[in-house]
Amino acid sequence: MSKRKKAGDYLAAIAAGEPCSWRGLSKALGLEGMTVTDVRQVFRPADEAEDVGIVEVINSERLAFLQTIYPPSVDHHDRVSAAVAGDSHLQAVTGSLLVTDAPGWSEPQVAVCRDGLTWPAPPPGKTHLLLVENMQSFLAIDSTLAFLRSHCGWQVDSARTLVAFGAGNAAAKACHAVYYGQFEQVSCLFDVDEGGIRTYQTIRDNPQMPSGMRVSFLVPTDIQERLERSRWRLSEKERVSLRGLILKHPELQNVIQAMYNLGKKLEQETYLEGL
Repeated sequence: MSKRKKAGDYLAAIAAGEPCSWRGLSKALGLEGMTVTDVRQVFRPADEAEDVGIVEVINSERLAFLQTIYPPSVDHHDRVSAAVAGDSHLQAVTGSLLVTDAPGWSEPQVAVCRDGLTWPAPPPGKTHLLLVENMQSFLAIDSTLAFLRSHCGWQVDSARTLVAFGAGNAAAKACHAVYYGQFEQVSCLFDVDEGGIRTYQTIRDNPQMPSGMRVSFLVPTDIQERLERSRWRLSEKERVSLRGLILKHPELQNVIQAMYNLGKKLEQETYLEGL
């Protein structure tokens, strides 16, 4: 699919004497607030019957002014070139960082990927990765693991567990799958809401994950009661989306059905209450 031209692209073509689409020019400048009359005070198609052709300039000073306002597009292929083009968010960062922690560590560590492909090996002995979506739960690592043992049937030895800060949807960044794939199992402690389930789905279905990799979504055994107490309500749009998620995630059917029936969702920080 060809990239949509902006007003500056048409202006550059006209200034260079190159043919361009009259309708495209009019539409692009129209999106910038110029009327058809405004456009015709500056330009005129050489042939009214043809859309693509040479566009005559009848007010060169006005053209020069428009070019200062609407520069041509700049090709971008990475974060740096996108920044030069005027919006770094047009391209994803090449690599990524994962902040990790484990019981007994004096402070967190950082796993660094600089090229989108190469990650360091997990710390020795760490075979199970626990992704924690929110910062508060990540910082309270001992309380979080205690909750998993008492309410989620968590039986993984702490000595084998590495905890990573998921940072919401950032946990599903494609290149992270290369790091996740070095573990025997990945468990997701995410908010019990549509976003948390979709992030889990993206991680599980990432084609870079090894075949047969076990990825699980952790839910408290008393989730029904917790949802009943929750003050966080689903929007109607979210409830409609949940109906489709039930079919995609039979392993989460009970929790999704409870969310739908009660019209509630749950933030994972509530798990720390009373701990």
